[in-house]
Amino acid sequence: MAAGNDPNEVLGEPNWISLGTCRSTGALTLGCGGNITLGFDNTLSESLEITVFEIGAMVDGYTVLVSSDGINFNDVGTSTGGDSTFSLVSGQTINFVRIVDGEECAGANPGADIDAVAIIGLD
Repeated sequence: MAAGNDPNEVLGEPNWISLGTCRSTGALTLGCGGNITLGFDNTLSESLEITVFEIGAMVDGYTVLVSSDGINFNDVGTSTGGDSTFSLVSGQTINFVRIVDGEECAGANPGADIDAVAIIGLD
């Protein structure tokens, strides 16, 4: 399988490892139209960037959204796949980041395979 179904795999540093044909460890497959929401103990604010590490033989698109309350989300960008960095709007305060699969459902393990999410500029 291209990646796994354990959401804890997106926490920490990028750690995806290929184990040979159609097998790997260290990433989460979102599946067709799937998503993951990450919460942060510390409030994130302006001058930060969010980098999503997406892996796999077939890159899959995804959208990144942010929220201060976990209910109302704002779109900060869309990627066609692979690693992508998104800048937060100045003055924006967030506690949650949601990654939503782009709903491209091709291949044996469809959906974006997320290795890690990094917040750049956080003290």
